[in-house]
Amino acid sequence: MAKIRKCACKGCELPVMKKPGNNTFYFKYCQKHQIEAVLRKQREEKQKDKAELENTRKKKKKTPQERFYDSQAWKWFSHYVLLYYADEDLEVRCCTSPHLKYHVTNKDIHCGHFHKADAHRSVCLDFVNCAPQSYYDNCHFGGKPEVMELWIKRTHGEKAYEELEQRKNKSIKFDEAYLDEMRIFWRKKYRELLIKRGVEDPWK
Repeated sequence: MAKIRKCACKGCELPVMKKPGNNTFYFKYCQKHQIEAVLRKQREEKQKDKAELENTRKKKKKTPQERFYDSQAWKWFSHYVLLYYADEDLEVRCCTSPHLKYHVTNKDIHCGHFHKADAHRSVCLDFVNCAPQSYYDNCHFGGKPEVMELWIKRTHGEKAYEELEQRKNKSIKFDEAYLDEMRIFWRKKYRELLIKRGVEDPWK
């Protein structure tokens, strides 16, 4: 009579589990530890699939608009706009819903575009084209362009508005070199504004 091997799990004295079917093949472990091994392998494979999916997501090619909003040029420009319009307490009002007021670092206050960045790249980093705007107005109400137009005219004047309209369809080479140039320009402008206002960088 063939001797049945014991479970390979350390400290277990139970016999190994027989494989299904009419044969003499056995698993490496007893029934309890064999089930645990199968479940452990399933968890490892699931974790591996999750990690591969995450890597695939990270490697996914970003759209030009996504690259723009991830850029350092946009970071320094948007910080400049919010700080420029902030009061002494570094709080700023939404240009289209002025009853809404936030600290400049609050995620519910955005730097909103009048002419959107995806359609009019030539003015996506144009000071006249942008203003503090609540997340709700910017993302859920399409930026309220009619209200923002009035705000631009009231804040910058009719002439500045007309000049913006002329610039919005200007052809530019919107590439990494351009974004890097804008990064340097708006970072300098932002740092100069910090000194002028005599405040520490609120985003640090």
